[in-house]
Amino acid sequence: MNLAVLIAPERALKQSDPREIFLALFPHRQAFIWKGLGEKNWRKSSSRLRDHQIMGVVSDAGRGLFRGCYFGEQTRFAVLDVDQGSRYHNPAELHELTNKLASVGIAVTPYQSSDSGGWHLYLFFDDWAESAEVSKTLKTWLKLEGYEIKGGVLEVFPSGNALRLPLQPGFAWLDSSGELICRREEIKETEAVASFLSDLERNESSWALAKRRIEREIEERRRAGAGSAPEHKEALNLEGFEKLWSDGRNQERIEEAQYYLDNGLQEKGKRHDAIYAIEHLLWYGDPERGVPKLAGAENDERREEYLLAWLRKNHNGNCRHVNRGNWRLLEGHVRRVCRWRGIDRPSTYEKTPYAITEKSIDVLVGLTKKTGHVWKPEDLERANQKREKEARVRIREAALLQKLKIRRFSNY
Repeated sequence: MNLAVLIAPERALKQSDPREIFLALFPHRQAFIWKGLGEKNWRKSSSRLRDHQIMGVVSDAGRGLFRGCYFGEQTRFAVLDVDQGSRYHNPAELHELTNKLASVGIAVTPYQSSDSGGWHLYLFFDDWAESAEVSKTLKTWLKLEGYEIKGGVLEVFPSGNALRLPLQPGFAWLDSSGELICRREEIKETEAVASFLSDLERNESSWALAKRRIEREIEERRRAGAGSAPEHKEALNLEGFEKLWSDGRNQERIEEAQYYLDNGLQEKGKRHDAIYAIEHLLWYGDPERGVPKLAGAENDERREEYLLAWLRKNHNGNCRHVNRGNWRLLEGHVRRVCRWRGIDRPSTYEKTPYAITEKSIDVLVGLTKKTGHVWKPEDLERANQKREKEARVRIREAALLQKLKIRRFSNY
């Protein structure tokens, strides 16, 4: 099988060099993260990531620098990030996770991500797949399997965050039990690149097939309802309520906001989405990015100021209203977003009490036992409203996709 053809058929003749094939795996270059040797925190650069910068850190000619890359609209791989201190960082858990993924047709290729000893479990695909679809499908399925998806425990990439590039100093090849086979520093750059590409070709899986199997498995469990294992029942009971847990925090929207904070507006027509996402994040803050926590009505004006300042600095020419100087319109938009009191915000209006049934009581009791949070009838109503709203969004997106031709390959 010709790996160059699989990555980009129209460029196969130009990519006979393994380095070119390797570089093509990282098409999203508008921004990147980096840190120096011995530094704990990553920093974001808004400049374009060049080929020589990637190969510089891969060859260890980066002068003590490490770099990470963001995911584009499409990807040839997913990565499960397991930190050293995670409860999943042991041979038994690695075997179990590997077997679960194998059951849906996905092979796991384990690597040590850095000298910290954490793992990056690569899931290579035989063709480009939609990044958002890969992320959402894997997260939903892994949660249903009982895994905790959380930073420092188990993270799923693609996400709105950048991921450390492979083959940098500290990177290592691992066996199926997580034992070290070979360190990056022990072999030459050409050997390292060739080995990584060989892993991709040898362990690539069909994402389309895996997705169908995962969706069928999820659907079968939903239909089975209470007839499955207790942990499956609990996972299904939590469906639709996770986003209300932690006082309304929506992790998907948080990750979307983090993407915009790191990259700015990268295409036209995204201002609306960016403002809503970042406004949501501002209620909870993001210390890593220096974003303050600005929750509550008393901070409405501060959230407005933050959003307008962000837009002025990060529109990247991709907002026509900024380009035309229509700041009165933009200020009105931001003001409405920041002062809106939706279903995930405290409300003061009177409303009809939510109807309580024996089934809803059972759900409330189950959720309280599962989370330790005392769930109330109003929480069920809010969850149902949120699920109804999200269903409408999915229907609109599906209709739109029927009209649009989905781009097959990402561009540099």
